[in-house]
Amino acid sequence: NAGLHVVHLVRKLAMASHNPELSQLASRMGVALRAESDDTADPFEKVRAMLSDMVSKLEEEAGDDAKKKAWCDKEKKETGAKKGDKEDDIEVLTTKIEEMTASSMKLKEEVAVLEKELGALTKFQAEAD
Repeated sequence: NAGLHVVHLVRKLAMASHNPELSQLASRMGVALRAESDDTADPFEKVRAMLSDMVSKLEEEAGDDAKKKAWCDKEKKETGAKKGDKEDDIEVLTTKIEEMTASSMKLKEEVAVLEKELGALTKFQAEAD
């Protein structure tokens, strides 16, 4: 029977792809074919309807996935731009820190020289008194 052959192929595809939805479709197709075998109606009509429903569902899921991907791509791009801005800020601030550290070291050296000179002046004045 061609109908059972189609069900077998769908089950085989479901097992190979580990897809529970295809497995469920194969089961529903088998039930529909067995139920229709008693009627005189086209036994493949229900199967066609099931396949059409599954295709519609997959297209809808693909559309949802595309929307999610577009959102993720947009967020990733914005995050990358923000990261670049922050890295630029870090570079500017690091440069300022380095400049201020150098300035601080220079001022400390000047203070040390001035303290030494002040000490010499204080000693000189003490000797003069």
